[in-house]
Amino acid sequence: ETSSETTEDVPTDATTDDNSDEITDSDVVTDDDSTTFPPEESSSESITTWTSTNDEGEEVTNSGIISESGSELVTINTFSSEQITTWTTTDSNGDTIVQS
Repeated sequence: ETSSETTEDVPTDATTDDNSDEITDSDVVTDDDSTTFPPEESSSESITTWTSTNDEGEEVTNSGIISESGSELVTINTFSSEQITTWTTTDSNGDTIVQS
């Protein structure tokens, strides 16, 4: 009786994106190379700043932690205005960057 065992490995490859930032890709590959599964879209968390309008119609700046998964953005936590200072700078391309 013959047994055909297939082992699986989860290799991780460090590559760079268009901005030369390091990203990590991973796949599941069988030892006979019959199947490769691309990674699912992973979520990432970041701190960001956005503007909204309060109940009095005034524009206010908000900051918080958001999670991005595919095309969805989910607010995880917001910071009170007393906790955050916001300022703008200019990057090497001349674009205005809001920092907090």
